[in-house]
Amino acid sequence: MSSSTGRSDALARGYVDRIASLLHDHIELLEVIERYSSLIASSRAGGEDQAILGDLRESLESLAALRSAIIEDLEKAVSLAERGLAPQDSIEDLLTLAGYYLEAGIEREMKALERAGGYVDVSLDIRGLEEARSKARSFLERLEDVRGRGEKGG
Repeated sequence: MSSSTGRSDALARGYVDRIASLLHDHIELLEVIERYSSLIASSRAGGEDQAILGDLRESLESLAALRSAIIEDLEKAVSLAERGLAPQDSIEDLLTLAGYYLEAGIEREMKALERAGGYVDVSLDIRGLEEARSKARSFLERLEDVRGRGEKGG
């Protein structure tokens, strides 16, 4: 194995690990947002509601930043794979991660946003999530193409 191949394999593995970590953070942040929405729904004290609303807004801002980081790292990883610089196992892992995000992560995020939307404006978040869904779908298709080329060539 050449040193450049080793570096590109390590880079691809680094993207896989980082995306997996971001998706874990995504799940945890969605749980926080769901908890804040539940607290607001069951709250009776106006002052307490304002504090929780502030926490909910901050969590939604963090969610938007996390969504951007997931999409950015998926884009970089897919680009690396398309240039033939990712080993097959990394491509398979990326397919799994992108598929999870598209099928489960985005769906759960949409439900959390719809619930939070009863208390704060989430219209920009929903628009951003729809863009993320479109990009994730494109990444998945591109990775499937890369995998297909690898299977034909190898």
